[in-house]
Amino acid sequence: ARAAMGQTTLTALAGVAASRRPGQSVSGDAGGWFRDERGVLWVVLCDGMGSGAGAKRESAQAGKLVENFLRAGMEPGEAVETVSSALALRGEDGGSTTIDLLSFDLFSGRCCVHKQGAAPTYIRRGGQVKCAVGASLPAGIVTGRAARPDVHKFRGEPGDWIVMVTDGILCGREDQWLRDVVTQYTGSSPSELAQRILRESQTLCQGEDDGTVLAARLDRSREK
Repeated sequence: ARAAMGQTTLTALAGVAASRRPGQSVSGDAGGWFRDERGVLWVVLCDGMGSGAGAKRESAQAGKLVENFLRAGMEPGEAVETVSSALALRGEDGGSTTIDLLSFDLFSGRCCVHKQGAAPTYIRRGGQVKCAVGASLPAGIVTGRAARPDVHKFRGEPGDWIVMVTDGILCGREDQWLRDVVTQYTGSSPSELAQRILRESQTLCQGEDDGTVLAARLDRSREK
């Protein structure tokens, strides 16, 4: 899907591929994106622990809360920390979920990744792939300072590729295969790249978990 950009310096084209764990009617992953009035494109991807309807409730709730806080003007780190603490304070009735938040400033090119227990994010520039990782726990486990997300900042450039995945894509295995797929892709379709990653994951992981891939490409805006 192409996000409506307005008169910005950059455009972003994104595509998603997803699968659910065999035997489950729904995926425990949830995600979405929106653009705010400042020209920042926000992408959030959440992975509820486990699979099925219960995991879906956790991930969808966390993603919606993050979006609501961001739309209200809250800083991203504070939004993720607040959601994580709120989920943890529910006690035994609640579960946990990862939160992976990516922002593109489509005027300046500033990009930022906030991770709460989330799988790595992959950034390809030219023939090089860099990885943004995190050591924080999933949302819903700890509160306060311990719930602060890991933060990675970089400046996006036309031609960059950014790939977000949930844990089910890697299923606990080394990620060199994913880096290779991203590096070797010569097309221009984020949806095609996301599908290639998902197919390779399904071959390796044999449906061990839900899996979601979001691929995005930054380009120079052609608007006058």
